[in-house]
Amino acid sequence: MTTYDCVIVGGGLAGLTTGLELAVAGNKVALFDVESFCWRTDRIMG
Repeated sequence: MTTYDCVIVGGGLAGLTTGLELAVAGNKVALFDVESFCWRTDRIMG
């Protein structure tokens, strides 16, 4: 069983940015999104 420091639900701009910042700070991060690819190019930010 893998243990993570942080789990993020949602791969939009905020989720990806938060995940990146947490990972850079040394945390082990898991990110989940309903889509197979996070941050689809046809999504509208907001």
